[in-house]
Amino acid sequence: MTLIGGIVGIVAAVVGIGVALRGSAPDSGQDEGGSHLENCMVAHGLERAFERTDGAPGVVLFRQCNWPPPAGADADGHSEIQVTSRDGPGESEAEGLTIADFIFSQCRDIEFIYLFNNQGNMTQEAPVIISKGEIRRVEGGSLWFPEAAIDASEFQPGRDQSIVLSNTRYEIDSARCI
Repeated sequence: MTLIGGIVGIVAAVVGIGVALRGSAPDSGQDEGGSHLENCMVAHGLERAFERTDGAPGVVLFRQCNWPPPAGADADGHSEIQVTSRDGPGESEAEGLTIADFIFSQCRDIEFIYLFNNQGNMTQEAPVIISKGEIRRVEGGSLWFPEAAIDASEFQPGRDQSIVLSNTRYEIDSARCI
């Protein structure tokens, strides 16, 4: 009996080590993130994990499901980013400040991709990463601070808001919570 007990103990130890090294297998054959994304998409009526909807003139809505959820997204990974374009504080296109994209989102940080119209060819700019309450320029992604009192009152982000400044040669391509 001692020999059999010893063999059973060794087999159990080997199986235990194997399971510990390999980890447990997913229940459904699908990774945990994939099932979370699917559940999020179904719950929020998304056909894809990332969707863009162009609404009224100057309004774009980005909806997405991510796993794990980025800061500010819903617990299931869903987030929305609404962008409303208005006239910016710039006097001329050369300043790069004639368009102000007001961003409304619960996300703490957002990555924007803009396209630049260079003589009819649209080229992708470097990503602009912005946090709640910030005002940034597309060109170089630098922070912008109002110099005039009127700019300070008109271009002050509200709660869950940020502002990206550009000119008419830029077009927003995508936005996502990070």
